[in-house]
Amino acid sequence: MKRMKKLIAAIAGALLMVMPMIASPMMVNAASNNLTKYLSWDRYDGNFDIVKSVVYPVEISTNEDYLAVYNSTGNYRDMDDYSDWVRDMWEKSYGVDSGAAKGCYNAYGFIGLYPGDYFREGDTITFTLPFYGNEVVYLNLQDGFEFVSVSGNKFTVKCLKESDNIDFELVVKKGEAPAESIKKTVTKTFPWDRLDENYDSLSSGEFPVEFTTDEDFKFDYAGGYYQDLADYSDEGQASWESSFGLETGVAKDCYYLSVYFERNGYFSEGDTYIFTLPFYAGEVLYSNVDAFCSLELVSVSGNKLTLKSTGETNFYSFEMVIKKGSASDAAQDQFWFKPMKTQLNIAAEVASTTGKEAVAEASGDFSLSYEIMKWLEDHPNVTLKYALTYKGIDYNIVIKGGQKLADPQIPWYGPEYLIGKFGK
Repeated sequence: MKRMKKLIAAIAGALLMVMPMIASPMMVNAASNNLTKYLSWDRYDGNFDIVKSVVYPVEISTNEDYLAVYNSTGNYRDMDDYSDWVRDMWEKSYGVDSGAAKGCYNAYGFIGLYPGDYFREGDTITFTLPFYGNEVVYLNLQDGFEFVSVSGNKFTVKCLKESDNIDFELVVKKGEAPAESIKKTVTKTFPWDRLDENYDSLSSGEFPVEFTTDEDFKFDYAGGYYQDLADYSDEGQASWESSFGLETGVAKDCYYLSVYFERNGYFSEGDTYIFTLPFYAGEVLYSNVDAFCSLELVSVSGNKLTLKSTGETNFYSFEMVIKKGSASDAAQDQFWFKPMKTQLNIAAEVASTTGKEAVAEASGDFSLSYEIMKWLEDHPNVTLKYALTYKGIDYNIVIKGGQKLADPQIPWYGPEYLIGKFGK
């Protein structure tokens, strides 16, 4: 495809040369695409040890439809963490005035493209730095690129000739970070699929996730799936244990989950995410949460998974293996079930006193837990009328107690299931 594009470009160029009076002047790479890539930064302390790793976006304004990155790495340091002797050594190597390195950040970055992909003349590349700077003290920029600006935490360069990589070393005076915005809590619904060992869907549902972030946003994509590893054969469980370095025999008591979500705009450092899981969780036995996406695991408790952003990105992807928790214990903590439980218990008392069927009424926009369904199954004289709002539409859910309702393998019963089976 690239050869064909080059051939077409060559023919077009030849035609322009023989028809100068007809052809309009040709602009050099009037960039029409904004591509987003990512660069992983390691922060070094005064002992040259890595103390933090974050991922930040790199915006590329180009005519290319796609650029494949095979390597993007960086490292940075606060030069005040180092001794006067080390700073003096750096100053001499940079050829700057004595004392110029004090109060500075130093950063090195590299992006390499796969063979056949190139930065083109006129492309601009804007790196989001893991710090704020306001004055360039030293810059060693790869030949074929020119410096444009440093502003806040943005470092911009322009490509002067075709290149399949870029690297730079930068020393800047420390700048002031903008005042922190007041973060708000935004609640979204997140779709989960339960898959069997053949990756066929067994059930699905949407559960809330609370984002504490700078502004409301829309998902470009969001989805997760999970598997009960007890569904696998002994050989399959052994394979999972080997893949994730688990102890022999532990897989049968675990769930595996995989998550990906992407938004318009960017999540910021310090944002938190509280997922309501479609199962009850115990100990985390494997997690790659912090492997790439500037994300750290805060806690797993009951059916709540709490994560925190350590950098700026527009997507997250991770997988985990978690031991099974107790549904009966964890469900007690769900605050939105308390009013419903109160109404159910009142109805049970009325039914016991009068000997007649009683009705409990509740409303909400949430799934029902195994505990609620099992309670109804055990109380044949109680009927639950649940006013459910789902995707902006109101539904009346009527569940008669005493029938087979609860499956221990299904911790949650989502809106689509409830509407399809009990909707009126």
